Amino acid sequence: MKKSKNEVVTILNQKGEVLYGILTSPAKEVRSGVIIIFCQAGLAIKSGVGNQFRLMCDNMASRCHVLRFDQSGTGDSQGSVAADILMNDFFLMVMRGCFVDDTVSVIEWVRENFSEFKIILMGQCGGCLTAAYAGSRYIDDIHAYIMLAPPVLYLPETNQKKSSVRSFDANIILRMYFKKLFSLKSYMNFFRGKSDLYLLYNSFLSVVKNRLSCRVLKKSVCTHERFNQMFWDAFQIIVKKERKILFIFPEMDNETYDFNTEFKPLITQYISSGLVSLEYVPESEHSLMFKKHRLYVDDVLDRWLDMFCSVTT
Repeated sequence: MKKSKNEVVTILNQKGEVLYGILTSPAKEVRSGVIIIFCQAGLAIKSGVGNQFRLMCDNMASRCHVLRFDQSGTGDSQGSVAADILMNDFFLMVMRGCFVDDTVSVIEWVRENFSEFKIILMGQCGGCLTAAYAGSRYIDDIHAYIMLAPPVLYLPETNQKKSSVRSFDANIILRMYFKKLFSLKSYMNFFRGKSDLYLLYNSFLSVVKNRLSCRVLKKSVCTHERFNQMFWDAFQIIVKKERKILFIFPEMDNETYDFNTEFKPLITQYISSGLVSLEYVPESEHSLMFKKHRLYVDDVLDRWLDMFCSVTT
């Protein structure tokens, strides 16, 4: 099998900062006319934790070009991020579109250098939001979207006096404590002060609050207080242009739970029409660190990309 080729590329963003990327091209004998722009979340780098992004992109590069890049202030790219910013606050910035302009610059570079190619935007976690926001600005130039575990709810604002428990985690914790009701050792730990009552209380509060405050109405409007309206608006622009979207979700992930309860009920018509495809990776966590999970995703991507990549040699 012919090997793909990696090439370092530099792209100027709108601030004049240099963004560094890796362009992976298929073997010379392969012709597909498709290029995928991969947007990382902003909390990692273009290779991902444990190189999973590189491995994933290398697999896709057997049939098309793939460009992955570091946003401003991350990885090898120029720019800076405040050193004392809390992770929660930084990710809220990502969710609100702080890397959209960088991604727009990358799209424009691809349009100039691959003018005859179909462009597919791909993201992981917060990178999905960045891809959707940027892609909705260039809706005529983007042919499809691949989204790995997009967060559809904003994170809670940082509160250093108390920590919130996300709904998926809260449900698991309560199920674990329920099982302990039948364990004598658990009662002994409780009376010895070894039980985490604070965690139990916050988990219970999270589940109750979620069930009381979040309702998906018949008018297809979600009333969750942290519902990401920006992502919903971008999604609407994309599907109205009849661009296909592939969502891939790890089974054991908070983002999967949030998507299934808050977002999926709103998009059933697009799922039924085939415009939106959903895939769930069994027994996997958010970062897809294990090889068997990455291979599962590789297989999903290979089958889905058949619609766009008519590979000729």
